[in-house]
Amino acid sequence: MNKLLLLQQLQDELNAIKETATTILERSNRSIALCHNFLRKFKKEIIQNGFTSEQEEIYFLKI
Repeated sequence: MNKLLLLQQLQDELNAIKETATTILERSNRSIALCHNFLRKFKKEIIQNGFTSEQEEIYFLKI
């Protein structure tokens, strides 16, 4: 899966949590779990496919 697509999916899911969580504690716990899951996905994607250029890597790490 494309790294930028993963990033967009993460942002979308975080926004969904923000809209549906009833308490700040629930929002925090769900967001942390989601981010942890996406960090694993990012790591797997980067190990398998790397970056096509140094510019892509820099852009990815800046956003």
